[in-house]
This record gives sequence, structure tokens and C-alpha cells, in this order.
Amino acid sequence: MLAFSADREELSLAISRASQGLSPHVSQPVYAGMLFSAENGKLTITASDGDMTFSAHCAAESESGGNALIPGKMISEISRYFTGKAVSLDFREKGIAEITAGRAKFTLSAVSGDKYPAWQDPPEPIGTIDAEEFSLAVRKVIPAASRSHPVMRGIYLHPGLNDLYIVATDTSRMGVMCPQWEDGAGLEIPADPIVPAPVMERFAKAAADEDRVTLGWNAKTIGLGTPGLQVTSRLLAGIFPKNWKKVLDGAPQDWVTFDAQELSRVVKMAQLAADEGRIELTFSGNDLHVTSSQQGRSFADYIDTDFEGQDMTIAFGAEILLSGLSGCKGESKMAFTDPLKPVFLKCGEFTWMMQPRRDVKEEANG
Repeated sequence: MLAFSADREELSLAISRASQGLSPHVSQPVYAGMLFSAENGKLTITASDGDMTFSAHCAAESESGGNALIPGKMISEISRYFTGKAVSLDFREKGIAEITAGRAKFTLSAVSGDKYPAWQDPPEPIGTIDAEEFSLAVRKVIPAASRSHPVMRGIYLHPGLNDLYIVATDTSRMGVMCPQWEDGAGLEIPADPIVPAPVMERFAKAAADEDRVTLGWNAKTIGLGTPGLQVTSRLLAGIFPKNWKKVLDGAPQDWVTFDAQELSRVVKMAQLAADEGRIELTFSGNDLHVTSSQQGRSFADYIDTDFEGQDMTIAFGAEILLSGLSGCKGESKMAFTDPLKPVFLKCGEFTWMMQPRRDVKEEANG
């Protein structure tokens, strides 16, 4: 049995945050639901897929304590159209939850949440970081995460005294951000965690409008939190590529300045004429020429840079270049030494490494 009333905006926000824990492919039917629990003036909404749990909170006037398991996707959709100042939910009759929002009434199937799988408490927080900076960092590096590798499909966290490296790589590209953070004075910091990329991406989306984010982890799980949301997830097992820092520190010292939006625009146009996504960047004088071709079509354009070296042509897959440029804005920098070695992009605290197309190496070798 469950009956409560909550502010419409606060309830809608809590449902939206918790819904980030719903999986499109549930391993068990119970995970298709969202657990609503009311106690002592507080409503907790939980969604899980068995490997991660999102629990959001909001204030609520509870006529009757208890819990209810409600279809997750349906309540998430309905909450977008709530009206009125307050929303009430009444789960008294077996199998039915009645929701009242303004003049609208909804009835949904519901069952008791007593058998919903319980999760262990999240690890104690180790440090805090600005929520907006954290969310931005995750969005910038996540395109570099592998889609299938058992370890590199995660985001690697490496804490320092005053900053937190947030790293993703699939070996052909690497994204790194290093925002400032405050670690707990005197707390022992466990080994660097590898967090599943979808967990980081969903949490970053839900936490972007908050003030601070707390992070804490142990050997098996990580806890990510804001005042209105707590996420607990299993960590990925394995060893993250150990040379990521060496690659980062090995970036060339000479940087070419360019406008990121202009280059993104030109590369997107070149992609339309590219054979298997292959585009070429040719640095000549103060111009950066972008070209591509395939049977029956071709493209050529250029942007201004401050390049002053010898002419050089480097080939890329358009997607890998656009992924890096998506993390850049305005004046940005590029560094390289020759067509066969990694190229680096830099914009503020964001660094992106990308490997040139291998077909250039084959051509260069005859």
C-alpha cells in the first residue's frame, strides 16, 4: 500500500533522474519497473538493471507509507505531461495505482515492491567535484570509449591532489579531461576505478544542473551522488591501458591554432563525399585544406590557421575527427609531427588523441 502527494515539478524531476537507471533490455521482468517508496516525508524512486541503480529523492506528504512497483517507461512518459501544482499517487486496490495530476487521472498496473532486489549501500564519498564541470568532462571524453572491449568500454578515473583525470580510449582515439576536485583530507583512496560508460553518461545527464557531485568507490562498486540522486554501479574488472598518461605527455610541443566550429563544418561537408569516411587534411602556408573523394563526387575547402611548417597531408576517418571536434569550441589547437603518428587536439582542459588512417601508412610504405 502506498499513498502520497508531491510537488509536480519536484516529482517530475525525480522520476526523470531515476529513469536513467532503466535498461532498454531488461534481464529480469522486475527491472522493467520503478520502485516508489515513501517514508518520513521523503519519496525515493529507484530504477535498476541489476548492475547499476539510480535512486532519486523528493519531498512528499505520505498518507500511508509503503512501496509500489510501477511500469518504468510508462510512468516516465506520463510524468512529462503532469499538470497542476501537486501530483498524488494512490496504490490501495490490488494491482492498480491511481495517479492524479491537475484534472488528469491515470491508472497503471502496480504491484507491491517488497520483492524488488535490494542493493548494498554505496561506498563512502572520497571527493567532490563541480557538477557542471563533471558532466561536461564526461560528455567530451565518452566518444572515445570502446563499444565492445570489456575494459575500454569504461571511463577511467585517476585522482590527483587537486584534479581528477577522466579518461576514455579505444586505442585509436583517446579523450582526456582534468577538472579540479576536492578529495577527502586523510581518506585512503582505493585503486583507480573503471566505470561503465553508460553509467557515467546517464549520471552526467541527470546531474548537470546540480551544484556538486560526490564520488566514492571501493574494489567492486562506485557511488555517484548529488543532493537529489544517488547512483551505485558495479565497476568493470580488468586493467586500463597503462600507457594512457605516457601518450598524453608525449603530445608534440608545437601547436597549430584553428577555429573548431569552422573545421567541424568543413569536415561534415567532406564526409558526404568521402570514400569509406576517408578525408585528408593538408597543411600548407596558413591554410588547412580539407579534401575527400569517391567515384562520382569530390569535395575541397579550406580554413585559416597559423601553421608555418613544411606542407603536410594527414588522412583521417571523418568520424574520429568529428568526435574530437565535438569537444572543442572556438579557438582550438592541433599538434602533429608526421602523417604516421598520433595527432592531438586541445581546447581548454580537453585533450583528444587520434590515430591517422592506416591506409596512408600503406601508401607511404609503397
